Amino acid sequence: MMQTQDLDPEGLRTLFSDAKTLVTDNLLKSPSTGVDMKLRRRREEAEFGGMRPQLGHSISSSNHEADNRAAWKLSGAMDKSLSMIQSGLQSILSKNTDRADYLKVVMQHYRFLVSFLLNVIDDDDLEVKIKGYEILQLLCTILLQAFPSKDLEMGTNRVAVETVKIFIQNNIISVFIEALQPGLYNYLPLNSSLSVQAHANSDLLTLLNQTYTVLNLLFRLQGFANHKLVNTNARPNSKNDYNTLVGENLLIQGVFRSLPLAINDTSKTDEGVVLQSENEFLPLETISCLLSHMETIILDLNEYTYLYLHKFVISLNSVISSPSIFFLNRKNTQRDVIVCQALTVYGLLIERLWLKIAMHRYDILGGLLLMIQLYYSMADVDSVSPEVMSLSKDIVQLLEVLSPGKPVDRIAECKKVVDSLERLDSYKKAQVCQSVRELLGVSE
Repeated sequence: MMQTQDLDPEGLRTLFSDAKTLVTDNLLKSPSTGVDMKLRRRREEAEFGGMRPQLGHSISSSNHEADNRAAWKLSGAMDKSLSMIQSGLQSILSKNTDRADYLKVVMQHYRFLVSFLLNVIDDDDLEVKIKGYEILQLLCTILLQAFPSKDLEMGTNRVAVETVKIFIQNNIISVFIEALQPGLYNYLPLNSSLSVQAHANSDLLTLLNQTYTVLNLLFRLQGFANHKLVNTNARPNSKNDYNTLVGENLLIQGVFRSLPLAINDTSKTDEGVVLQSENEFLPLETISCLLSHMETIILDLNEYTYLYLHKFVISLNSVISSPSIFFLNRKNTQRDVIVCQALTVYGLLIERLWLKIAMHRYDILGGLLLMIQLYYSMADVDSVSPEVMSLSKDIVQLLEVLSPGKPVDRIAECKKVVDSLERLDSYKKAQVCQSVRELLGVSE
């Protein structure tokens, strides 16, 4: 096979054509789902080459159809076609010059690419899904980079504009979004509706991470199209605005919904480790994944994040002051890593929303104080991690410098913590008080 960087437009066309021949026509019957109809709504006579979309993890597939699919996969044709399509898209990204001729090839084969990808990301095999997500991410990146920065009417990047319009005006972006959205919940390890006995939980975590990443790209495409490709006489639809799509989906239906479930999973474990089949999985890794995407979303939405400030505070406090994370993960060194990650996100949130943070300053401070108390409530802990204490002090300083209002009543907060330590012995109480004084800058 030709090397990726050596592919010219004609070579790319041949590559996609060869990949299509490997996909048996009518391998899957035409689905009855409404999702496929969205692809056909504007083109009633459109015929998609190759595999036809069958969303829903192929639950409704007949035994005959499932047997055909399994035989086709075992033949190696699926792996080969996936590799060919991935190589072709990578060849486009590797070109630093004009990509117009390459984009024309994508336009010529978009029906096959869309139909094939919808089936791949809907496959029961998690490894196949992961490969499909990787290819879809490549395609989204190509479309985003093709999006013109100049006025569409200037005639600049006309091929790029037409390529993106094909995916927007045929509702293809919307269909991919609908296909991926359930993964925000379904791919939560240990909460997954998929049958994972034969798969490593790490594959589910990889899928969860890819779902957030690819949906973010799809929302960005939808948002760009909403503002730049709509009819000039029509107003952009606020529901298709990038900020709204990310906030209502990746935050409300994603992170904010999933974090309590992930934290709850730690309460079902033995020292934070779950044994499922022969695979070990730490629920804390799911929390880390969600916190990572929370940080990315804060950076992407910037000031728009204020609409969800209250939920951010609740979610981050649930991490740094969760008894299950502390008491059921005593021997797990990743606990401190997770707490530090949550505190880092807290700091970023305060910096970005310093004009709005005043109303939540005591909620944040209360979460920090409860976190310190939980550290010393563990029998095998006699100090707070230096990095955790340093990040916590930075947050307190940010609250006082950036947020308007009255200074923190430090003495009162210290007294409140001491009064709540009834279950600790005098030695532990003294340790907590010392750490709280250090955090708030209160002398003996």
